[in-house]
Amino acid sequence: MTPHSLRRLRPRTRRRSALTSAAAIAAVVATSFSATPTLASWFEEEWVAAPVGVVDCDSANGVLQSQAEGRLLSGQLASLDLDTLATLGGVQVHNSPTAMTVTPTNAQPALPTPDAHANPLNVAALSTVTVELGGVSHLLGDIVEIVTTPGSPSTEVSALGQYARASTNGLATGAAGFVSDMGAIEAYDVGSVPGLARLDLSTLVQALAGSAVSGALADVTDVSLEVGAVGANATLDACGVAFGGVSDETLQREYLITSLDTVITSPSVASLVGDLETYLSDVETAVNGLTTDAGVVTTLENGVTGILNTSLAGGLRLGTVDATVSATIDLAPVRTFLSLPFADADGLLLIDPGTGTLRVDTASLLGSAYASDRSHLNGLPPNTPLLLTDAVVDALTAALDAAIVSWLGQAQALLTDALDAVHVSVGISADIAVSVGVILPQVVPIGSLDATATGTLGSLNTTAEFSVLPGLEEVILLGPVLDSILNGPIADQLDLLVTGLSTGLGAVVESTVRGAVPTADGMVPTGQASAPIASMLGAVMALYVDGVVSLTANAQNDPLTGSPEPADWASVPDDEYRVAALRIGVLDALGQSAGGIYLAKGSVGPGCPVLAC
Repeated sequence: MTPHSLRRLRPRTRRRSALTSAAAIAAVVATSFSATPTLASWFEEEWVAAPVGVVDCDSANGVLQSQAEGRLLSGQLASLDLDTLATLGGVQVHNSPTAMTVTPTNAQPALPTPDAHANPLNVAALSTVTVELGGVSHLLGDIVEIVTTPGSPSTEVSALGQYARASTNGLATGAAGFVSDMGAIEAYDVGSVPGLARLDLSTLVQALAGSAVSGALADVTDVSLEVGAVGANATLDACGVAFGGVSDETLQREYLITSLDTVITSPSVASLVGDLETYLSDVETAVNGLTTDAGVVTTLENGVTGILNTSLAGGLRLGTVDATVSATIDLAPVRTFLSLPFADADGLLLIDPGTGTLRVDTASLLGSAYASDRSHLNGLPPNTPLLLTDAVVDALTAALDAAIVSWLGQAQALLTDALDAVHVSVGISADIAVSVGVILPQVVPIGSLDATATGTLGSLNTTAEFSVLPGLEEVILLGPVLDSILNGPIADQLDLLVTGLSTGLGAVVESTVRGAVPTADGMVPTGQASAPIASMLGAVMALYVDGVVSLTANAQNDPLTGSPEPADWASVPDDEYRVAALRIGVLDALGQSAGGIYLAKGSVGPGCPVLAC
């Protein structure tokens, strides 16, 4: 190429061009990163006036300087500027043909070239930083907790990459979050996404908003926003920008958000199991106490007396009736069920009464209620607000009510099964006598009627038999009478007594035991058990509806499309381009913004020809 020609090619190919004087180039480059004009807008005759050299983006020596940064956690929290904290240690690379500067100095070389470096976030560093919120000092690590890789004992999370590459051919890449060792965003199966961060919303909003939200969160112990895997990547072709301007070919910005969950801890949620467990304890105590329950024994004896009295005839007389009873119940299946979390039909809510927590799949609500997957969190235009509406919250509380009603119904059914499976052992002994003599009638004991009922309340086995008093046959005077009793018409009456007791005892036992034990119907609390929880849930979700907490996906400054940039990025230089997977704003809508926290930020630029910088 001669120094008197200008050649412009598509940005994805290598460009070579003649330069005019350094002063002319400086004037051009000074305006090239505000989209227009660019070097490509100069006329040919202006370039050939005073040529001094050639810009070759393919040159092994390089002809441009560039800059890139990757930072997992950035932004501003109250008066604390997270970007100024060296302890949080993003990675920045500034490169020119004469020197390369890497910050921090201990960042490690990364793929694919020596001008790429990585610096994984040191999670322990979060707990060395203090932030003032509402006049109270908090450790940053308590407000913003970075989730470590499951099973890893290390405080450095290797998966949480902070990557920067700045080349002297004008290519720059800044990436952060779940990214590969080359700065590319990692893809994760939604069903097994790792967690990234937990943001303590209750501390933030109550410390910063005070009375504006404290009443609404009276029934809340803790509220947090849990963020799954996120990543962001920005790539700039500075040589392409210089000759063709900023476009979606010379500047690419990408992001990934896998999940957003709001986790609420509330006494109202915990009370669900507390109330039911109290009821189960009452059931258990009643069953175990049947043995010594005089009322139960008396009821059994009276029931047996009633059965036998209907069959007494032919001079037979009923003497003393004695009953014994024992019972056990297994409530383990019910308690196991109550210890497990449960969800609504659409999987938006996960309620765990055992820990008193309510997890809301906020990602599935934002912008698209009841979405079947979370794909709507990605591929959004720059600076898309993730909004909740009152209508969505109403639908969510309705889902909560239905979930709790269903859960209580299942618990009730399990208790019904447990009551049906109560194991019972009942013994009955009834003295039987006969009236003999006409002139001087006498009642003579002849034996006892013995019966048992064993098994479960839902399936009792009963037996009964008559036994002659031991030694009665040896009484000579009673021999003829006894023979007539045991072999005559009275024998038939004894058979009726045995049959009646055998067939009727089960019903007496079942009704007596069930009458002494709390029923499954009483397990479900009166009124709407979900009402206080629904009220609490609505108050927390109102933080999003009212803008006390705001969420923005694909945050970008100077976006080529989409919504305007976040206000706290308005001062970013025009030739620096940022992208963050997620911006979490606090108090934005109340006119007293405490700034925004950015998760997974990549930035590139400025980049320019050396002679023009």
